[in-house]
Amino acid sequence: MTEYEIAMPGINEAHKIVDELATQFRIPRSQFPSNTEITDALNRMPKYIQMIPDQLRGKFLAQMVMATSVGLFDGAIVYIWNNVIQNLRSRVNSFGSGMIKKMFGDNTDIDDITDANLIDLSYKLGLISEQGKMFLHQCREIRNNASVAHPTDFLLDDDELTSFINRCCKYGLSQEVEQNGLEFNTVMSTITNEEISTDALDMLAQQLATTFELQRNFYIELFYKQYSSADTKMPVRNNIERVIKNLNCELNDDIKTNIISAHNTMLISSKQEDSSKYSRSFISQLGLMDLITEGEKIAVIKRAVYQLNDIHNAMNNFYNEPAFAEKLNDVIKQIFPIPEVIISEYIDVVFNCFVGTQFGVSNQAIPFYWTMLTGLTPKGIDVLLHLVSEKIKKSGWTSSQLNQMKKIVLFFDGSQNLTPSQKNVVGDILNKRKDWK
Repeated sequence: MTEYEIAMPGINEAHKIVDELATQFRIPRSQFPSNTEITDALNRMPKYIQMIPDQLRGKFLAQMVMATSVGLFDGAIVYIWNNVIQNLRSRVNSFGSGMIKKMFGDNTDIDDITDANLIDLSYKLGLISEQGKMFLHQCREIRNNASVAHPTDFLLDDDELTSFINRCCKYGLSQEVEQNGLEFNTVMSTITNEEISTDALDMLAQQLATTFELQRNFYIELFYKQYSSADTKMPVRNNIERVIKNLNCELNDDIKTNIISAHNTMLISSKQEDSSKYSRSFISQLGLMDLITEGEKIAVIKRAVYQLNDIHNAMNNFYNEPAFAEKLNDVIKQIFPIPEVIISEYIDVVFNCFVGTQFGVSNQAIPFYWTMLTGLTPKGIDVLLHLVSEKIKKSGWTSSQLNQMKKIVLFFDGSQNLTPSQKNVVGDILNKRKDWK
């Protein structure tokens, strides 16, 4: 007898019960596990059960032992699995109901989460290891297909039973799993702190970029839900923007599709325009604007163009323009080529901002305007050159404004990528403005 084997005086009595029940109800004894299988399973069980802390040895564990002792292996795996799920729900619930509602909806409680989602969430929170996640998902499949939970023809022997129990005890009930990655409460207290320093937010962005991929995806989705909520305060939304903007890492396809899918669902179901607006803004922060629909791309560019134009025509425009110019430039970098229906409006506003007013230009915004105007598609170049051609016909321009137009014309005059017709337009402009040559 090994150190894990147990001496059970009543085991023979248990065998007799199984034998007598089979005889009394005229059920073939072969429909039950053999007495040897039952004994072997019970003898191996203490090795696994010793991994379980005392506080987790409750009714489910007792029911598993009793079911095993009478050969109900398919029932035993249900009891030990219930023990695992109860433990994981308790540990996840310790993070607070707010986290559950942010991930799964306001009407979701911990008991509403499926076993599959619970395992994945436990891994994302660092409660179980990657290996534990894999083996617990395997156990979940066995529980669903080879237990009394559902009608089945699958039969478990003692080896399969004890392997199942071993994995449940080792990965789902043992408290020795080292928690790694980012601690949920720390992340959320940082994001929701309206007076947090930029250094702390930048540190969080760095930690998020270097944590394991599944947990990073978890927090990005959580940030998306909070950012998109119309109830979120602007300081919190600004904190999220800071973290996302400094998230220097490659995003995998899973998080991209999850965010875009959530955004599309929001467009269909949301009655709050602000939520859709914030959702698009978050997508822009992640650099995923190329994944939205053509109609939305037009709406996003149009909104950014309108905002820039309003700022350009407002008081303190030289001071306020750079941020809006940078925002539009970031959007255009993600949405390229620009949808043709918005090109004329886009170029007209950017060109006017680049040329400036009679009082001058916003110097810090000029680099963004230059990038946008010199990086146009052939269609955009056509629109720009004809715009300049029409503008110079008008009078009243200051020398500063004319100098800005000159810079653009000379840039394209030196370009090797113009079509013959575009070269003709540049030539016509320079013939009219011989002082620009």
